[in-house]
Amino acid sequence: MIGAAEALADIDHADAAAIAAMLLTDKSPRVRLSAASTLNHMTNAAAVEPLAAALDVDYGADDGRSRNPQVHAHVVRALARWLPSDPRARVAVEKAGGSSIASVKFLALAELK
Repeated sequence: MIGAAEALADIDHADAAAIAAMLLTDKSPRVRLSAASTLNHMTNAAAVEPLAAALDVDYGADDGRSRNPQVHAHVVRALARWLPSDPRARVAVEKAGGSSIASVKFLALAELK
């Protein structure tokens, strides 16, 4: 499943974004992580809404440390690419500005300036 998620980034089509969005709900944290990475690399505007949803996903832990701060920060950066042209991205980054993760909150607020 992880390889499939990574291959979707190469497709970079609205259908691929929809599939990656579904993978964000997979029971495996590694699959969810791969799906978020896929969405981060997509340039198709269909990735904006799934990226917003990716901010609510738990990506598990690595060596006992949550992956969420790092992954959510990458998602905010990916959404920031869309700030000038897509109001959905602004809504998502504004939401991230209320994150309980200080680094994600800071990054989101900086992107909104």
